[in-house]
Amino acid sequence: MNRTWRILTVLFSAGVLATAGYELIVASFHFDLHEAYALEDGMLTGHPHWRLFQNRMLAPWIFGAVRHVTGWQTPRGYEASFILLLSLFYVTLGCCLWELTKTFRTAVLGLPAAFALNAILLMPNGSPLMHQFWIYLWDLIDLTIFTLLVWALLSSQRAWVLAVIIAVEIFNREVALILAGLLLVDAFLRRAVLEAPEASRQIILGAALAIGGLIIIEGLRSALLVAEVGRTRWPWAKTGQSFNLEILRNVAELLPPHMPGRLKIMLPQYGTILAFAVWIGYNAVRGVRANRRAAIWFAVLFATVFVFGYAVEWRVWLIFVPYVVLTLAIANGRPETEGVTDVDVIR
Repeated sequence: MNRTWRILTVLFSAGVLATAGYELIVASFHFDLHEAYALEDGMLTGHPHWRLFQNRMLAPWIFGAVRHVTGWQTPRGYEASFILLLSLFYVTLGCCLWELTKTFRTAVLGLPAAFALNAILLMPNGSPLMHQFWIYLWDLIDLTIFTLLVWALLSSQRAWVLAVIIAVEIFNREVALILAGLLLVDAFLRRAVLEAPEASRQIILGAALAIGGLIIIEGLRSALLVAEVGRTRWPWAKTGQSFNLEILRNVAELLPPHMPGRLKIMLPQYGTILAFAVWIGYNAVRGVRANRRAAIWFAVLFATVFVFGYAVEWRVWLIFVPYVVLTLAIANGRPETEGVTDVDVIR
């Protein structure tokens, strides 16, 4: 199969899976589209559910641009934005799979694998506590950004590549600050262990992204916020002004009396997250040396999600789907020591 047919196959597969994903959410998961439209429009006018959302402007800007360029009404524009962003994820994943494995079959088969993991995490669970299904456009952008992040880590890209990825994430979600911190710590380890000359530049990039990201995030929240819609709609809900701490709630819900009942209705999701944790831990401790750097980054992210995110709002775990698919794809395709140096492990 020549290059043109390979590209067309990936593009076609991405479009089909993205459209199927949208229809699956709308038809099977009882997704409240009206609520989704209202949220995106509200963020563009300074009326998000919560102040914490107001800095996540990349997705609403794309949604607004699609409506402006096409002239479509809000429902059609949202559908187009959803499918466009999901298609972008599958195309990016296919390209990264090809770049890492050089195997077209792996690149194509990795796409339905990602689709299946996404579907498991977003399937309805019947819990009265999770009666309304949530997924946001910024979650779809995260899929693409974290795909690029995993690729950059696994292929030992230069620090500026990681910095660009993190810089884009600043306008999508505040997890960018965690990524900037990881880039900074990573640089200190490189300098301490390997005395790598590039580490100093990475320290500067990490510090600039952390400080600049915090300024941009809080600046967007302060400058664009008009009113929090959630305060009126859900007066019983408690949320922080800058971040939420959910670790105590998450720990409590892992214990009786919550857990036995939840396992009956949410076993697929719990099993998937547990499998993610085991795979990340294995790669961090005993996996292929070239994968350990990415595994350590995602182990920290896993802990971060558990601390700051509501664990049974399953969309927060979508960022681990690209990591699992990409690392599984290369697990048997690259010898442990092939082309790997000690510098690569820490880079």
